[in-house]
Order: sequence, then structure tokens, then C-alpha cells
Amino acid sequence: MKTLKTASMLILILAVLAPLGLSGCANHARGEAGALLSQDYRKMDNDELLLYYYRLTEEIDRAERSGPGSGFSIGIGGGSWGSGGGGGVGVSTTAPAGGDGGAPELRNRRAEVRAEMQRRGMKAP
Repeated sequence: MKTLKTASMLILILAVLAPLGLSGCANHARGEAGALLSQDYRKMDNDELLLYYYRLTEEIDRAERSGPGSGFSIGIGGGSWGSGGGGGVGVSTTAPAGGDGGAPELRNRRAEVRAEMQRRGMKAP
């Protein structure tokens, strides 16, 4: 009985800490997109602008690969049925509505950068 309580406590701790770790990954991705969007591409020279264009493209790809976001849940159950005991643990990942990783804003910025490149006479990729 003692090991069941210990295992239950360990699972409960994991259930509390796992979403915190996953949300840190999501915040990092949003931070990268925000850092890109905060830059003023009009003040960049041609080489910097081209590099910025490629970084936007990479971040768009990353945002689209990660999907609309992710949810993570752990369920713990226990009880008895008849004369035997029972217990269970379930793990689920979901994709909640909303939260596009900033891809639309990044795509808009990339279009603006492409227009700026054309205005400067640069060959847009």
C-alpha cells in the first residue's frame, strides 16, 4: 500500500511539473517570433535584409511545424471493482484552438520585407 501512495505522489508531481516545462518551450518560440517582428527591416543594409528574410522563413516553418499549440494532460484514477483493486494513469496530448505560433504575423512581415527588397532592386528569393 505504501508503494502505491509513493507512486501516486510521484505521478501527481509529474502531472504538475510537465505542463510548466512544455509552456516554457511555447514561450521560447513566441519570444523568437516577437524578437524578429520587433526589428526594423527598413534600417538594415541589403545583406542584413536578405538574412532577415531567411530567418523569417525559418521561423514561419518552425511555427507551422509546431502546429497550433499543444496541450498536455495526465489523468490519475484509482478504485476497486469487486474484490480486486484497480488504478490507472492516462497521458494525453491535444491541440487547443487558437495559438498559431505567430505564423500569420511572420508571413505578413516576410511579404513586407520582400516588397522592400524589390524596392531596393534586390532579387527576392
